[in-house]
Amino acid sequence: MFSLNPQGGRLMAMAFAPISYEDYADLLGGKSWQGVEHGKKQIHFAGPYRSLNEWTQAQQDGAHLFLGTQGRAGRFLETFHLKLHLFTEALRQVRSFIQERQLPFLNLSAESFRVSLPMSAPVCRFYGRRNVPWSSRGTLSSCPLPRAISNISSGRAAPGPRFICRKESARIFRETGSVRIRKVLPPEQGQTILEGTLVVQERLPVSENDLLWIRLPLPSGRLDLYGHLYAAESLAQGEVRFRTVPQKLSDSVLTALKAAEGVSFARSPFEVVPLLSSPCDLFSLGVLAVRTMLVDEKTTLAVALDEILSLARQVAAEHKPDAPLGARIRSLLGRDPRYSASLGPHHLNRENLSPETAARLIPIETWCDTLAVIVSLFPGLGPDSVCRDFGDVPALALETCFNRPLEELEKLLIRSRSLVVIDWGTNKEIHSAIRQMQR
Repeated sequence: MFSLNPQGGRLMAMAFAPISYEDYADLLGGKSWQGVEHGKKQIHFAGPYRSLNEWTQAQQDGAHLFLGTQGRAGRFLETFHLKLHLFTEALRQVRSFIQERQLPFLNLSAESFRVSLPMSAPVCRFYGRRNVPWSSRGTLSSCPLPRAISNISSGRAAPGPRFICRKESARIFRETGSVRIRKVLPPEQGQTILEGTLVVQERLPVSENDLLWIRLPLPSGRLDLYGHLYAAESLAQGEVRFRTVPQKLSDSVLTALKAAEGVSFARSPFEVVPLLSSPCDLFSLGVLAVRTMLVDEKTTLAVALDEILSLARQVAAEHKPDAPLGARIRSLLGRDPRYSASLGPHHLNRENLSPETAARLIPIETWCDTLAVIVSLFPGLGPDSVCRDFGDVPALALETCFNRPLEELEKLLIRSRSLVVIDWGTNKEIHSAIRQMQR
């Protein structure tokens, strides 16, 4: 990626990655890739892309480096690791991009990522064949949406086509209510902070990260105040406390505000604007993880996403601080077979493995911990979510919301790699024999 004619405008040129993220995820699952559509034609590529047209034959010829010779079960385990690696790389690239620019995307979708293959895929010295899936490279192909940036790095997604990967922005709440000024704090460095109470007719689903605008009618004229709402500090139903950000106010306005302490300003217009930041991208990545791990030819993204959100809300309702999320998911899958059928590992590829067979191939603890990482990516679903809402991230460290999921994914990659390069079935037989001797 490099700048092209920077004096003439914001132009950028980058190497073309022909395979879309969704096509590559389907390819790992066993679906052939027929090239790039151009009108009514298909553009086919040479080199390693040529074998992707007949992926079933390529798999039988050894496209899977380690376990291809073990048939469907071996390809299934290698697919799990490769898909996990694909998604981890996507999350890692998003985090690096946001860390460098301190801007959220707010428009991430599957189209934001593409995959390329080296024109000369390396040949494994031990197996003597080209390991195409292991040599792929993911590319982040989109940039953050242009937007107005405030002093706390917040923003609203620009209007555009709806993506299932993008959280529908919470609506701006516009209403009128009564405002009581509780306290006018002494000015510091020429700026003043106000504390007050907003009384409304209906309950406000607000967060401390949301932005508040209130207009007060003062004798000296209208005054616009900006701040944040603090629902946890409210005492009565229908009331919510607020605190303004530091503002420069004239002496006449300060005098009028101090005189109005305790006075109720009826029918004052206000707006609550939801703060959208990098947790929105975390939501998009959560949807992308569902697309990668749980969608096959029989299950659509909408159905899989609905199932994982139902699972998230159920484990949130049964939250136990001393029980890890993966363990609680495992307990829920054991109690309710419907979750095992809709969210089991058999959705990883198109080998038509039964849920029972797939569950025997991948350790249940590993799969439930994978689902736990996916659940934690969705903000605001409960105590297991990485972020409480779509603005819950430090203003000057927008990348920090990706740290915990990335750390968990790195651990899962190590565990899934052990399934590929270690004879797990033999290990299980040895462990079983040891347990029998201990009895």
